[in-house]
Amino acid sequence: MHIDMAQYVKEKGNKLIAVTNLNESSQAKSLHSSGKKLYELADVVLDNCGEPGDCSINIEKYGIKVGPTSTIASAYLLDSVILQAIEILVDKGIEPPIMKSANVEYGRTYNDQLMEKYKDRLQRV
Repeated sequence: MHIDMAQYVKEKGNKLIAVTNLNESSQAKSLHSSGKKLYELADVVLDNCGEPGDCSINIEKYGIKVGPTSTIASAYLLDSVILQAIEILVDKGIEPPIMKSANVEYGRTYNDQLMEKYKDRLQRV
């Protein structure tokens, strides 16, 4: 399904950023009918350098591996992209629209104002 979504993104003329384990995905056979892999469709690829099978701890007694490595690596990569985008905006004199913690003074009020400003671009789930 992720290939279908990636193709849809590209068909709409959008740029696609993929987070994947390049070592594993480049060696694996595509399960999609097109034969494509996510990294082949992406404009930018962020390699999370995960373990094969995305597990790091072997439980020998049961012959299984647990402990995914992609979760923390992918979160770090995406947070880094967000932080760099914020830095670029600030350097250009643009205040980034970032929500504040609701636990700080006036956090909720600030967030409500931000949501109102961007309500036409946001969808609630």
